Amino acid sequence: KAAILKEVSLLCERPAPEQELAKARRLLVGNLVDSGHRRATLLGAGAVLGLAPFCYLVQFTPLLFATRAISGLGWAGLNVAGSAWAGSLAPVARRAEALGYFTMAQRIGGTAAQVLGLYVVSQIGFTPAFVLAGIMGLTVALNVAFTKQDQQKRDLGAGGVLSLFHPRSLLAIEPAALLGTGLQTISMVTAPATSVYIPLYFKAEGIEHVELYFLAVGLTGILGRAVVGKWADRVGRLPSVATGFAAQLLGLVLLGFTPTFWGIIAAGVIYTFGNVLSEPSLYALAIDRSPAHRRGAAMATYTSSFQLGSG
Repeated sequence: KAAILKEVSLLCERPAPEQELAKARRLLVGNLVDSGHRRATLLGAGAVLGLAPFCYLVQFTPLLFATRAISGLGWAGLNVAGSAWAGSLAPVARRAEALGYFTMAQRIGGTAAQVLGLYVVSQIGFTPAFVLAGIMGLTVALNVAFTKQDQQKRDLGAGGVLSLFHPRSLLAIEPAALLGTGLQTISMVTAPATSVYIPLYFKAEGIEHVELYFLAVGLTGILGRAVVGKWADRVGRLPSVATGFAAQLLGLVLLGFTPTFWGIIAAGVIYTFGNVLSEPSLYALAIDRSPAHRRGAAMATYTSSFQLGSG
């Protein structure tokens, strides 16, 4: 296990402290999910994400930092428990399709939140925006509370699952998920070039209306995930990942060599579509290769790649 972890660690640079902390939170939540508490984990994550925005209303800097850390625990619970639950409910032959819908829902929420949040801030200020965000989180908790009791089987396998508080299991890493984790980490290394730095790229080239770029890639991410999952299940995990990586490479090349309005938008759309092709299959790959009783740890290991790569 140590040798495998060392190889994966060489795939990316050491992440910043915030990314390190986020990764640790995910791995801790993975054990909670595997101990048979997916529903409780989602409920707690929703409650944390519902209460945290109200803390931003208090103008006290140390509280801001503490809230960021606690809020990250909520996101960890939401992503790890949500993806593990979705992957377990779906038949193996349709797992990439199901996880495509799951990631599509995340993209819809993220896209809508940026638009709605900025509109609320511009019209009535920051306080209502934070209150609205808190209501959204509490709505998640409320919905989970009224779902049927989680019937997750606690299949402990041959070796069983270590106690959540066992010193060797607090940050549970699932080795079977490391292939998908490593590949997704490599993919995420390129992500800031197509998101964080795009406004600076537009400014450097003297191009206006950067918001249309984000609208185009947002719609591509949403609509693509609605239809690609079935294709990915049909062609197989690694072929769809390879096709997606090829599309991302093409998008990055175009991004560098076509510094015009339509050229950058076309590059962003192609890159995003490549991500759409690969991400559901990478999720499914991590679940496929992991024991049923270790899917929480598998999703915790896999989703940590987002912080590893982007950091």
